Amino acid sequence: MPRHLERRRGGIAPARRRAWSERLPPGWGQWLDPEGHDVAALADLLVPAPSDELELWPVSTLVNKADNNGPELVKPVAEPSARS
Repeated sequence: MPRHLERRRGGIAPARRRAWSERLPPGWGQWLDPEGHDVAALADLLVPAPSDELELWPVSTLVNKADNNGPELVKPVAEPSARS
C-alpha cells in the first residue's frame, strides 16, 4: 500500500507528488525525511540564520496573549525606555 494517500471521490488514491518539495532550501529534504534518524547529520542542519536576513524591531505587548490576533501585532512600536 502506498505511504501517502489522499481521499478522492470514489475512494482512496495515491497522493500526487508536490512540485514545491523540489524547491526547498538545501537540507530541508533531509530535515523533513521521516526515515531520517541520523541525529548528528540532522544537528548539522541547525545553524543560525544569517544576520543580514533577519530584521528585529520592538512590538506591542499584545503579542503576549494568544487570544490576540491581527496585523497590529507585528507593527513596530517605540522602544521602551529603560526602567530605573
